[in-house]
Amino acid sequence: MSDLIYPLTDSGVRALTELSVKSPDVFIEGDPDALLNAVAQQMQKVADEQTSPFRDAPLECDDSVFTILNRDVVAGPSKDKEHSEFVYSELKASPAEMSDSRLLASINCFHAARYVTERWKSGKRWNSSNPADRTKHVKEHWLGANKESNAIARLWWLYEFSRRTAKLSQFDTGVILNKLAGNVNFYHQILDRGYLMSSDVVRAAIIDTCIDTGLVDRNDTTLTSKMMQELNRKAGGINLDLLAGDELRNIIMDCIPKK
Repeated sequence: MSDLIYPLTDSGVRALTELSVKSPDVFIEGDPDALLNAVAQQMQKVADEQTSPFRDAPLECDDSVFTILNRDVVAGPSKDKEHSEFVYSELKASPAEMSDSRLLASINCFHAARYVTERWKSGKRWNSSNPADRTKHVKEHWLGANKESNAIARLWWLYEFSRRTAKLSQFDTGVILNKLAGNVNFYHQILDRGYLMSSDVVRAAIIDTCIDTGLVDRNDTTLTSKMMQELNRKAGGINLDLLAGDELRNIIMDCIPKK
């Protein structure tokens, strides 16, 4: 691969998606050259005006970012904070680019392949003997653009959300990033509520309140989900963005399940 990051064409994404169903192990093996050969063979089978898996316009980024990330990877989330800071600093990308499945799939499959495999190799679906589970594993972490599970997108957005939140928070970016990266069961549950997370004001109030009350550190999927469900229900009748700080915080406090 070149030193620049070239997004995939729609045909390239389609070929990868088809391969994730037919041969998910070719992703999990973490060999970008083998995967690229498989993509080329897949595209030859389909008559399509797009004959290249990659688009012409690259993301201006040196590939060495991913050389370092591939070398430093560990299984599980213990280095997510460090890697989030590194990727955000070195990968000069926009929110639109980090939401583009064509670019993200190119990075995950052909530049950060070892990182994706090693970071997520402890997952139940990766270790399943069921091909359908392995396909889901690939679609979650290699393909798509989900901020919770796409391997590179989640690192970039983890820092971006921490940075945005800090502008309206009592805590700085480092504290917020450390809390979110270290408590993925909390972070993933708030990500699931895109309607609420789209507001910087509401997100900052949620995170501040949950840090202060200790809900973040409890890292409890069920408790966080219940809080967010209740808050989402209230947001259907109240424009939370327009509330004053204490008023919004009190509403969030009321939504936290009692011990």
